[in-house]
Amino acid sequence: MSDIYGQISGQGPTLVLLHGFCETHHIWGDLVKGLGNNHKVFIPDLPGFGDSPLPQNDFSLETIAELLQKWLITNQVTTCNMIGHSLGGYVTLAFAKKYPKMIEKIGLFHSSAFADDINKKKMRDKTIDFVSKNGVETFVDSFFQNLFYPPNLTKPYIKEKLKAISDRAKLLKASAVTAYLAAMREREDSREWLSTFSGPVLMIAGTEDSVVPIEVSREQAKLSPKTVFHELSATAHMGMFEKSREALGLVKQFLIK
Repeated sequence: MSDIYGQISGQGPTLVLLHGFCETHHIWGDLVKGLGNNHKVFIPDLPGFGDSPLPQNDFSLETIAELLQKWLITNQVTTCNMIGHSLGGYVTLAFAKKYPKMIEKIGLFHSSAFADDINKKKMRDKTIDFVSKNGVETFVDSFFQNLFYPPNLTKPYIKEKLKAISDRAKLLKASAVTAYLAAMREREDSREWLSTFSGPVLMIAGTEDSVVPIEVSREQAKLSPKTVFHELSATAHMGMFEKSREALGLVKQFLIK
């Protein structure tokens, strides 16, 4: 019995889509609709989010990778392509390093191979303290809104998606949120590994992203000779919503090559 809840749909080569921090598998709904005819798509809730319980033992991105590998093996997956949004990209890198024979292509969707610098670590600590004192709901009220390019927040579609992901996030336990903040703070730098990875790498970045600044994405795009790099204009950290059609097209194009 797996500790991970996930949905599986479509037929074809296996594609695993990993959501970001305080998100659930639901963020990939629109993308999956456009991919299911050509791929068997796996969209799990990462442990501690959605319907997947938080592990009670030592917690790290490697722990998540191990649980994810067990879930995939349980579902008869031996090789796959894996694309992760933000935190999901960190997990993708941890997974690919730990289980290289299971990975063919990887994608970093508004994500980074860089470890947290000193300032980012301090920010993680402050956020852990804030969530511990004020709860998840208060944190979520401002968190997701800051992930969108402000002019996009006036669009009805974006308003709808923002409300949906915020409402789901408010159901999360503070213990899960703080555990992930600590795990992200302590994650390893993956730039050296990425520079030696033999498979194709998709990187999608937003020109207005404050979480993973475009300058950082441009720098890491140079690490692997097999990187396919795309910038989404007028987009912050949520390209699957802010530029949904373009993002779908980029993923489809990457997977068929």
